[in-house]
Amino acid sequence: MPDALAAAPLVLAVVLALAGVLKLRDVDESVRHQWEVMEVPRLLNRTWVRRLHPPAEVVLALALLVAPGTWGSLAALAALGLTLAYTFLVVRALRRGTVSCACLGAGHPTPVTRRTLGRNLLLTGLALASLVVMVPHAPNPVTRAVARGEAGWLVMVLTAMLTAWLLTSPDTSPSRTPAASPEAAGQTDQPQDAPYLRTLTPRATLRDADGSVLDIVSASARRAHLLLFLSPGCGACTDLAAQVPRWAEEMPALRVAAVVHMSPQALRDAAPHWTAWTLYDQDGTAARMLRTQATPSAVLLGTDGMLAGGPVAGAQEVRDLVEDVRAQLGVGGR
Repeated sequence: MPDALAAAPLVLAVVLALAGVLKLRDVDESVRHQWEVMEVPRLLNRTWVRRLHPPAEVVLALALLVAPGTWGSLAALAALGLTLAYTFLVVRALRRGTVSCACLGAGHPTPVTRRTLGRNLLLTGLALASLVVMVPHAPNPVTRAVARGEAGWLVMVLTAMLTAWLLTSPDTSPSRTPAASPEAAGQTDQPQDAPYLRTLTPRATLRDADGSVLDIVSASARRAHLLLFLSPGCGACTDLAAQVPRWAEEMPALRVAAVVHMSPQALRDAAPHWTAWTLYDQDGTAARMLRTQATPSAVLLGTDGMLAGGPVAGAQEVRDLVEDVRAQLGVGGR
């Protein structure tokens, strides 16, 4: 009779390994902002901790799969502590309202919902079951099952996980998407072969330097907006920011603006030359609603109350989106 509890460390290890591998590509500035959004304690929100976090998840996953005896028990205990910490952060985020997390990397931000809490509670249960099944001075339960010739049912567990993921997980990763021109943005009919599915512009607000509130739906109804979410502490963002005045001059049909997650005074201290064309999203609410938490990111707001391009994340993806818009408007080469 196969040891069914061996599935617990196996499933938990797969989830941790996937999360760790996807986070390896994240830019530290984006991770720092994500951790601030999730209110990770400042004691932990440090560069070395953020950089060690993804490989630590991968190493922990491997330990759950192969570590025997006491080492396996310690791995299960560490996994339990980690999932409990994640669950605690999710509970606090739910109490604050609309928040997104980058549980699978800054490039895959997803809203924190009760489903997120349920998932984390399930992972905590798997970690607890792993701790129970990891008997000190005994072989690892996963390797023991393989040694007994019971690998077949472990493969079926992994197959069930993959099937469930394919059936229930939409593609939420920011990727390069074609941009509609401001004129085309007023048309809601989408060609059948178009790879970009347009969505409604969320009811988010930004602020100007004088503190006045900008309703992005109303503002973009009058004039399409190309918003670039940047951070002065990000090298790629600095390079893109240098192009904003030129892009704004080349595309007068649009409002081209940077958006930062700081106060006007903080921006004046950090990058005073940005202030002429910057909007402010201090608490990151607009970024979460537009799925542009990572920096740099960009999105094009159409005049019909729908997104006309993006969101995209990454310096090259932002440049590609801008070039798509320039091409639609007939602006010259790079």
